[in-house]
Amino acid sequence: MKKFQIIIINIMLIILIYLLLEIASVLICLHRYPNGINYFVSPYFKMGLNVKLFNPKTYDEYYRNPIIVNNDKKPIVIFGCSFAFGSGYGSDIVGEIISKLTDRSVYNRAFGGMGPQMMLYQLRSGKIKEITNDVSYIIYIFAADPEVRTLKFRNWPFLGYMGIKYKLMKDGSLKLKTPNLYMTYSNIYRMIEDSFPMFLSRKYIGDLYYQIVKESYMEVKKQFPNCKFIILNYRQDEMAHQKDIEALGIKIINKSDLTEENLNSLKYQLSKDDSHPNKSAWNLILPVFVKKANIY
Repeated sequence: MKKFQIIIINIMLIILIYLLLEIASVLICLHRYPNGINYFVSPYFKMGLNVKLFNPKTYDEYYRNPIIVNNDKKPIVIFGCSFAFGSGYGSDIVGEIISKLTDRSVYNRAFGGMGPQMMLYQLRSGKIKEITNDVSYIIYIFAADPEVRTLKFRNWPFLGYMGIKYKLMKDGSLKLKTPNLYMTYSNIYRMIEDSFPMFLSRKYIGDLYYQIVKESYMEVKKQFPNCKFIILNYRQDEMAHQKDIEALGIKIINKSDLTEENLNSLKYQLSKDDSHPNKSAWNLILPVFVKKANIY
């Protein structure tokens, strides 16, 4: 009987310690991201606590509706994070401007909090080929910290949805990783995942990013041989392996090539608390980008 009681007590202690670790993990994440307090406040409560487990059959609900132009021109596909998605707007601001400038249909397959691994996943899974038979231009909008995001299922602990990621193997191949229930709902895992960049070398992070972009380009060329792959670098600094990426045949256009204006100023942001580009920023640079990218 005593042995049974000891087992029960030990189990209860383990459960208690685990719960305390879960609480501690939330506090650590809140310390890192104070605005994560919205995680507990409606409507963010549903986004934060009722996280959606990644499901390839229903993931399309996250993406913008396609902008269809009825002509013979082949469409454009956009990839990226919240910058490309057009965070802060009810409609596809980036896709709408590009579509008007080029008179082409646009499929915006970007979504907030995601890294370039979602681009490779959509290409490898055949989803892009499924939604459009041919593509003339792939545009990847490079912003925020896409190299680091390749390490994570979500870019910050309180994101209300999950993506996928790839592990770089010793032979240079990429192994697909999908989140399980624990990874989706555990606050301990949220905290650990957010700490990955501290424990992995910059070389590994850069190499992983490069391999994802490289294999994305290879998939594009395999599925759409005449398609051009263009990266709009919205960041101040160069991306990892930029020269190697250009050597593949990918055209990179930096935002400094598009304007002398300071796009990080409040004039070109949604608000003082939200650094995402506003409509003025996109209207300023996208016409120049389309011209430099030779999209017609």
